[in-house]
Amino acid sequence: MPNVIASYFRDYIGTVDGFRTFHNQVINMPRDVFGNMGLSKLQTLAFYLSLIRDCVDAKGNDYKEIMKLIASKIPDAENNDFRDLELERRYFVFDDLDEHYESVGRMFRHLMGLCAFWGMIKSNTRRLKSIQFDRCDDFVSLLPEQISSFTNNISLNINIKTNDFISNLAGIRLRDNADYRPTLGILKYISEIGRPVTDFEISILLGRIDNLQIESVILERALKVGRTFVAQDRNGQMIEFFRTMNWVNADGTLFTYVPSQQPWFKFRSYLLLLTDFGLLEKNDATNNYNLTEYAKGLLGDLPANVLDLNRLINRLNLESGNMSDTTMKDILIKTNMDTLSTLIAREDFIEKVNLFSLANPIIRKGKRCRNQFVAELAKIRERYTCQAGTVTFEGQGGRNYVEAHHIIEFSKGGPDILENLLALGPTPHTQIHRGSDKAIRDIYTELMNRGAIRLELFEIMIDKYKCLNDNHLEWLYIKGLISSNQKQRLHDKIFGV
Repeated sequence: MPNVIASYFRDYIGTVDGFRTFHNQVINMPRDVFGNMGLSKLQTLAFYLSLIRDCVDAKGNDYKEIMKLIASKIPDAENNDFRDLELERRYFVFDDLDEHYESVGRMFRHLMGLCAFWGMIKSNTRRLKSIQFDRCDDFVSLLPEQISSFTNNISLNINIKTNDFISNLAGIRLRDNADYRPTLGILKYISEIGRPVTDFEISILLGRIDNLQIESVILERALKVGRTFVAQDRNGQMIEFFRTMNWVNADGTLFTYVPSQQPWFKFRSYLLLLTDFGLLEKNDATNNYNLTEYAKGLLGDLPANVLDLNRLINRLNLESGNMSDTTMKDILIKTNMDTLSTLIAREDFIEKVNLFSLANPIIRKGKRCRNQFVAELAKIRERYTCQAGTVTFEGQGGRNYVEAHHIIEFSKGGPDILENLLALGPTPHTQIHRGSDKAIRDIYTELMNRGAIRLELFEIMIDKYKCLNDNHLEWLYIKGLISSNQKQRLHDKIFGV
């Protein structure tokens, strides 16, 4: 069905201008060097940007000014692991700024593009940039081995509308309703197309921004066009596409790319990134890409960045008091806070999280462990306020300090779902676990009076999730959280009476 291609891309057919415009719309990714995305330099760049915290212009600075400011601060900088003396000599040692910038400005702009892509720089205008020092601090605070996991999680939620680098690329004009996440689009395309894919098709179908800017529509077009290809190699697909688009010279030869115009060259760093993250695997014999098993696991009922966040947080050793793991968790939650706050208000999201938690218990060394991500969602749901009404303090992550507590205690087999979790300040939480019988009754009474503990929650656990049994009911009755009549009512629900 070659007409499918022509119907989608009719504005570009048959002309050199159409050919150029089409390929100018491919996202030209920033890069450190042409072989990688420069992840190893992100902490270094964040460190250098952080040096000029007290001397930037409130209206923003251009990249040449940023280079000058960093150069002026380096003599006073600490000698630490983030410094890169070779990078300093290349960019920040000069006699004449204008002459120096003329020489190295292009690659410096690539480095600053990396910073914009990962949220360390924001555009006030095309020329003037503001440095996002909070994000710089995040990068500096992490261990080097944590950077890949952190940036991978960011990449899963990168949106063309909100990503500063992409939204300010020349040749791309975003609409008000733009809503496209390239990483997720690529993963879904490869999953649904059902075959290995080339860098050519990914670049032109999922790495271009034209008049279609809604994720579902972009994916629909990509799949329809992708299924027309007979060839499964870059060169064969390119020939098919060029002929269908009538990109043919008068002598019958096909149009050719000028240096750096190839779509797979411009978008290569994105594919390198997804490969480094373990989302894509490249077949070196064919140069085609497939999904990894991990990437396939992200294409479930929950958003991919949420599934990745669940994995990352539950891999951290939070209960050991390891500060680097706690810092990583706090940064991940802060980075995803807007998304999670929106999602947790949706009943369908809560249900999907609960079902996922029940179906995928955290097991370590044969022992069932608490799902730390679900516990954090319980705190987000309550906006980090204590459900017993106590006033706490600001925690290390900058949020009000509360702890997650299972109503039916986890050690008693309580389900690891949101209906069974409370957000409590440290005093009432300690009171439940360490208080006298009277103190425990008092705090439970307060939580019941406030509606934090109520019969409806236990009914939901039975009716929707089938995760309570008579032992749970007996525990609730002994603690005074349900009456004898309510216990019987819940028992009847469990057994369908």
